Amino acid sequence: MVEIRFEGVEKRFGSVTVIKKLDLTIRSREFFTFLGPSGCGKSTILNMIAGLEDVTGGTIYFDGTPVNGLSPAERDVAMVFQSYALYPHMTVYENIAFPLRVKKERKEKIDEEVKRIASLLDLGSLLQRKPKELSGGQKQRVALGRALVRKPKVFLMDEPLSNLDAKLRLDMRTELKKLHQELGITTVYVTHDQEEAMVLSDRMAVLYMGVIQQCDIPINVYKKPANVFVADFIGSPPMNFVDGSSFRGVEPIWSALRELDREVVIGIRPYDLIVSTREYDDKFMVLRGEVLMVEQTGNEIWVDGVFKGIKIRGRLIGEKNPFPGESVFFHVPFEKLHIFDKESGTRII
Repeated sequence: MVEIRFEGVEKRFGSVTVIKKLDLTIRSREFFTFLGPSGCGKSTILNMIAGLEDVTGGTIYFDGTPVNGLSPAERDVAMVFQSYALYPHMTVYENIAFPLRVKKERKEKIDEEVKRIASLLDLGSLLQRKPKELSGGQKQRVALGRALVRKPKVFLMDEPLSNLDAKLRLDMRTELKKLHQELGITTVYVTHDQEEAMVLSDRMAVLYMGVIQQCDIPINVYKKPANVFVADFIGSPPMNFVDGSSFRGVEPIWSALRELDREVVIGIRPYDLIVSTREYDDKFMVLRGEVLMVEQTGNEIWVDGVFKGIKIRGRLIGEKNPFPGESVFFHVPFEKLHIFDKESGTRII
């Protein structure tokens, strides 16, 4: 399979720079995800890999060979969109077979490959149906099948699950992971859904304003976010952020912050911030706050409170629900704190 390398790649639309000096290597057989908010440049990168958009500057390489001047067909990539883009007048069989017919493959070869892909995607009983007779998940599998039947060097996916309901998204996520493990095709995936990125990716790049903020394996992005943007974007519920000056008098954290000799912002994940009506021992940093709201979401009970005028969210464990206005203690182990430089937003600890 193919290694994809970006060397100083830029993309501008008129006076607007969408991608800024991208230097990155996507390894052969890797499932790599670009994650970020709408408008950050994710789909533009995918289109440049496919050859649907020209680069403004820099070079894209496939296995060390520049592909800037190659057409989409010459790059041998397959792309799956969120809209499925199936031919409505064709059956499932004909939709999957279409790329092979364009290549003028033998009829026997086409039949063999379509049935192989249909078996892989559990579409065997649907081959004579037309798209209007399929569910959303079935349509997405047909779109995947049409892409896979070509045996491409690179598999590109642009928000392929965004039109599915919650259960189908989970089912299709499992299918995508299984397919990649079986086929080993270099896959570049684009999504704004952090859970998808965390579950599917070998590595992921968090993108913002055309710049990669962090590129790493998913667990590192979650546990050691490189800056405030990544820390805020990754994790649900979102991370709490408290100005370092608010911890004045909270020991021993205040003494430690003074030694840093700079202004900081402290991040605390709500999952790590335990709420109780009693104060724990000195292994924890303890913030005394007032309850604003209690919210139960399945197995978790979240408590929204206020500490020195700052809204924070924590997790209640093994206690009865506090009521709004009640005074409670928010506890966090020192090793769970994330400390960022206030000016640059970059991670310190």
